[in-house]
Amino acid sequence: MDISFIFLSLLAVLCVLSLICAVYFFLYKRHINKALAAPEAKHMKLVPPYKILVALVLAFIIVGVCFAITMLPSMKRLSTVSDIEKDICNSQSIRDDWKIEVALNDRIAAVLAYDAQSSEHAFSIYENDDPARTNYVFRYGGKSTSIERSIRVFEFEGATAFLSMNALHIAAIVCHDGTRYVVDPNMPFVLVMPSNGFDVYDQSGNLLDLAQVAWYERTELQ
Repeated sequence: MDISFIFLSLLAVLCVLSLICAVYFFLYKRHINKALAAPEAKHMKLVPPYKILVALVLAFIIVGVCFAITMLPSMKRLSTVSDIEKDICNSQSIRDDWKIEVALNDRIAAVLAYDAQSSEHAFSIYENDDPARTNYVFRYGGKSTSIERSIRVFEFEGATAFLSMNALHIAAIVCHDGTRYVVDPNMPFVLVMPSNGFDVYDQSGNLLDLAQVAWYERTELQ
């Protein structure tokens, strides 16, 4: 549900309320004219228009408050890959022709956006602050020399995110539990995996000692 739909819905409700008020005012005016023309006759009493207006305004306010309580929190929630993609596009002005890759688990989400030439990039890291309902909240983002020239690692509560434009031609990341993640050595990549130790291999199968790699950066999310 986007803001334009909400605006149109509110506008439609206001139009309906205005129409109801106009019709009732017309009927009330005709009723008064009949009463004045034949004062000796018995006439049904009608509620004054201002009371109808007050009732409708109160009803509109109550409906609006209920809507705000129930719907607005869900509108701001980032719970899907599509939600996260839209958020990074809006917050970092990502161009339409850029590729966006998202990796996530139930704790964090990592996003890497880059152009067709892999010469420019932007990234975002999100933390899921409500695992029961899933709500990813922005924590870090922008551009990073570590991502451009090497690899950047984010760790948070049992989850590890890897982001790289892959200047090192990384071909695989192997967790110490034996799980192997294969990536294209000639393409940028983003991965999220459990935090139980890992080894990184290049396209020739060589183990990379990240501690000796220039621009390698590791960040622990608090």
